[in-house]
Amino acid sequence: MLHPPPLPSTCPRLFVHLLPDGYRSTSDVDANVGRGIGQPVKSPDEGFRIYDGQHYQLGEHFYKRALSYRCRTLDPADADLFFVPAFSHVSNGWTNVKKRMVADNMSTASRNDALFTRLRSVRSRSGESVLEARGGADHVLLSTRDGLPQDGAPFWELDYADSRLGAATRLAISEFRSVWHAEWPSSSVGRAAADQYQSVPYNAVVHADIHMRLVPWQHLPARRRDNPLVAYTAGSRRIGEAALLRAALKRSCSNGRPWCDTRAPEAKGAGLGEQDFSGISALYYAATYCLQPIGDTISRKGVVDALLLGCIPVLFHPGQLQQWGWFWGAWVTNATVLFNMTEVISGAVDVVQQLRGIAPARVAAMRETISRRAHAFQWSSTESLVVAAALRSNAHDYGAAESSAGITRKHIATRVAGLRAVAAALEAEGDAFDVTMRAAWELSLRQATQQRGHRVQRLSRLFERIPHAAMGVCETPTQVRRANCDRDDMGMWPLALNTNPARWAHPLANPTGVSNLVTSRDCVRACEDCTRCRYVSYSLAKRTCAWFAHCPAPGELKTDVGSLLHRSFTRAGWDERGAPQTWLWHEAKTFKTISVPKQNQSAARSTRARGALGGTDNTPFTKRQGA
Repeated sequence: MLHPPPLPSTCPRLFVHLLPDGYRSTSDVDANVGRGIGQPVKSPDEGFRIYDGQHYQLGEHFYKRALSYRCRTLDPADADLFFVPAFSHVSNGWTNVKKRMVADNMSTASRNDALFTRLRSVRSRSGESVLEARGGADHVLLSTRDGLPQDGAPFWELDYADSRLGAATRLAISEFRSVWHAEWPSSSVGRAAADQYQSVPYNAVVHADIHMRLVPWQHLPARRRDNPLVAYTAGSRRIGEAALLRAALKRSCSNGRPWCDTRAPEAKGAGLGEQDFSGISALYYAATYCLQPIGDTISRKGVVDALLLGCIPVLFHPGQLQQWGWFWGAWVTNATVLFNMTEVISGAVDVVQQLRGIAPARVAAMRETISRRAHAFQWSSTESLVVAAALRSNAHDYGAAESSAGITRKHIATRVAGLRAVAAALEAEGDAFDVTMRAAWELSLRQATQQRGHRVQRLSRLFERIPHAAMGVCETPTQVRRANCDRDDMGMWPLALNTNPARWAHPLANPTGVSNLVTSRDCVRACEDCTRCRYVSYSLAKRTCAWFAHCPAPGELKTDVGSLLHRSFTRAGWDERGAPQTWLWHEAKTFKTISVPKQNQSAARSTRARGALGGTDNTPFTKRQGA
């Protein structure tokens, strides 16, 4: 399950869509994102540099690497992959709504289509839009945050769940393939996240560059004996298992001195999100083990930082091993230590004491695994082949220059061998960017993926051509579980957009995942068979057909995302009244509302009983007054 997919032998030809800078602009509230690899800070060793690699800075760096990629093509007809350089810079998707990305200065009604108008204008040799040519499967998007749970309300131009993207690969710095918290059900939510996103490593503190004279993730026998065995740098959490785990680790570390050393994540006087990268890196570089508890998400940037600084990550949930499947395979179990979180919280296991008991031979084996594999987790500062050539040159110069500098020949040989090994690995396998490109290419070539993308895009075009419809939704549905057509005023039916309805159906609306509704016509037919239904609000992107007994006039339909529940994965379920606590992937602008008048319903049911297609009132809803 953890093995990366088989990779083609050559790199894919990459076309980068030309989009205005506004699609990647940084808002005033997001000072901790958008600076690429960040700024150099004091390094624990003169042989390499470290950077203030904030959690969500990968976007601009990824974009720059795409522009300089050795396999980039300027001809879309020759491309194997297409990168869409539009990504989030919003710290919290459901706050600061007015500061969300708006790259095109246009009317509200047009903003939702601005990005797709640009993407569809790029054509293949046959004249077909490249976005639809292969069902979107060859398109790659990047979320600079944690994927579905953190994306919150979509942007005007970009909703990562938009059906017009088809089977495009959505990249995010983490994904949710496993259950790690009680409010994250394993069935529908986990599968939806896995279908939409592929995880890529965080923008870490280490980036291979042309100046590197020492590979920090290589095992260095010259480390001082007074270095700590265990490093712990996690902050505190107020509630939940994450808080209990961190409290237990803090106690274990305090009782385990001097084998365990702690450091606060933020430097004194630091601003929000400004971690003490210099201090943390020095501690990780010196320590043998680095504790990595879960936090806001199951993934943790510290895992990547630890690997790249030669520190063995210590994990506390098996789901942490399932992150970044493209980048580590079975070797992850030979490079990490896993504890049972429940046992640690209860005090049955003392982490520091257990780590002290691990045999030196196993420690050496784990460090050796990291030294051979960690290169795939770092984003090189420039094209990986350029870095590889520089490392080979630096290895030669370093060996010659340091031979009489008081460092033993053994240590010099170790460092030179490390540089050459990483150079060879970058030439053969590349860095994180190269791994991402090849894995996304392999995924795009799967026929089933393309077929699914074509199906979703065809339905999306049908949605765009719904007649007699107005944009927006009548009301926020609140009674979606066991809605009764004889007495309730609203309800919701899921849409089945795939041959596997359970995978695509709305998990909150129908826990069984059973649905035979696909098109807007299906939605209207269902309304005709529902006594109280007079209006339907249909959204293909949100996989929802909502029905209502009452609806405002077309000009008063809800289209403002701020007035509705945001799309969220924070909790999936219902309250004591049977109402959903959140509405999955919700945005009003993706809905179109259709009137299904009462006088037509009995006739439609009778007609359909005779085998004919049911109909609706011919008066457009958009022209009704007081509808």
